[in-house]
Amino acid sequence: MKRNNVLQSLEEAGYRWEDAAAMFPSLALLRQVKQDARYHEEGDVYRHTQLVCQALTESAQWQRLSKEAKGIVYLAAMFHDIGKLTATREDATGISSPKHTIYGERLFRSAVYTGSINDLPFASDFKPGWGLSFAQREQVAALIRFHGLPVWFAEKSNPQKALLFAAERVCLHWLFLLALADHRGRISHTNEDFQDRISYFAECAEEYGCLYGPYPFADACSRTAYFYKKDGWPGAKIYDSSRSSVTVLCGLPLSGKDTYIATHLAKLPVVSLDDIREEMGVAAGSCSAQAAAIGRERAKAFLRQGQPFVWNATNLRQELRLRLLQMCMDYGASVRLLYLEEPWQELLRRNAIRSRSLPRASLQRMADTMELPLPWEAPCVEYRVCTSV
Repeated sequence: MKRNNVLQSLEEAGYRWEDAAAMFPSLALLRQVKQDARYHEEGDVYRHTQLVCQALTESAQWQRLSKEAKGIVYLAAMFHDIGKLTATREDATGISSPKHTIYGERLFRSAVYTGSINDLPFASDFKPGWGLSFAQREQVAALIRFHGLPVWFAEKSNPQKALLFAAERVCLHWLFLLALADHRGRISHTNEDFQDRISYFAECAEEYGCLYGPYPFADACSRTAYFYKKDGWPGAKIYDSSRSSVTVLCGLPLSGKDTYIATHLAKLPVVSLDDIREEMGVAAGSCSAQAAAIGRERAKAFLRQGQPFVWNATNLRQELRLRLLQMCMDYGASVRLLYLEEPWQELLRRNAIRSRSLPRASLQRMADTMELPLPWEAPCVEYRVCTSV
């Protein structure tokens, strides 16, 4: 029988590595992933992960965390290098894993949400969702994404913004504990003292007032303006001069965007990329660039008139999404960004009865690579997540 809640199961196992790893047989894939011996003399990624988890449980600060926080940070430690499954490469210069934190975030989210990683079944003893709430899942994903930041943030072009950016998504104190465990869970004979760097990270986060939560911006508009500008002062208060409003929907196909519009936004005009494709006579998901260009022109017409409207598309790539949001705000619109999510099995059910169904592989690929909206992307960012069918 499959278990319901991964955090509870980890606690019941006493956070013992052997019992925890047994819950996820596919973690054994990490035994095949090599590491550069200069920084990881302990061996493959599986052995490193084991040592990281052991180092974490030996930490007095981790032991003082709440029950939920302990489980979240431990789960992140188990999966912190999962991205090395796809990112690791070996050449004449050695072994490296560029962008493994980015891949790791996406792989973990997909493993929890769909139950697979890049078409490989991700075996576990847990039911879909692993009993994690949306917030818990995204906290673990963010810890995986940023686990290298404490070591390298001081070398960023704007260290302050790097700190505040991460603090929008994850508790930096938890990130500090994970980074320490990551450092202690390796055998390296280089002269680099990463522990001092990690401690400096925590000191800076405390100084900026974001060690335990997001930076206290003056308001939501000021927060959004800070992250969109290349340079800026986080303490600045930005005057809200918006004269219209736009609702931008985001989510996988079949996640209920059309239904939400019909129920809550029926009186507003809609710019729908799917509708534009139908007008063009092309298949769903095709001609994305052309459909988006037509959509932007229609949106600009509404924006110039100060007419509130809805933008309806998947909007799962952050780069493209930010261009759209920036355009709307440049025209003086107040933007509400709404992410919708339904259980994976429900999406598959809806797709099976849809007249123009998507290939299962295409839907899986979108789930594997989607980039969820971040809290700062618009003055109002909402997440409507259904956890049961």
